[in-house]
Amino acid sequence: MSTVSDLVDRLRDELAGAAFASQVEAAVARAVDHYSTEPWWFLEHEDTASTAAGIATVALPTDYEVIRNVTATVNGTREPLCAKPYDWYVDRLNATTASGEPDYYSIFGETCYLWPTPDQVYTITFSYIRKLSAALTADNEWSATAGYLIGYRAKWDIYLNTNQDFELATLMKQAEGEAYSRLRRRSR
Repeated sequence: MSTVSDLVDRLRDELAGAAFASQVEAAVARAVDHYSTEPWWFLEHEDTASTAAGIATVALPTDYEVIRNVTATVNGTREPLCAKPYDWYVDRLNATTASGEPDYYSIFGETCYLWPTPDQVYTITFSYIRKLSAALTADNEWSATAGYLIGYRAKWDIYLNTNQDFELATLMKQAEGEAYSRLRRRSR
């Protein structure tokens, strides 16, 4: 399976003749959504952004789902930054102006706020779980690595919610559990 479209086509073939085959695309999207925030090894990623002196913000990676860790490179060493709620950041900003090596970060919207405000250029590294597309044209790990897990989850959804075939839904749930366990045991 190379694309989500290939996965959808395979599931449609397996459900051939069933009146609910048209539900496959939506069921695959729901399955991807269900598993998307779990820390799968194939979704782990790092990206960097550069600060500017006197500017307290950097953009977050566009494909992030969950930020796991943020570091600032100081004198060639990646130093971990401590996560703080956005309200904490606003309180500091309103109380004082400080600049230096960033020690803290807050996330609000699609922006990462650094405290203190960087006094020079630093490389900020985001370690995160990627959000991958469930779009039919997507060529990504959902279809290539987790295709069976997503497929069994989608079929369980269809058998349970559309067809209301509880026996087949139970079988698909068991198969999903086995696919989940196999995928969790795998490593890069």
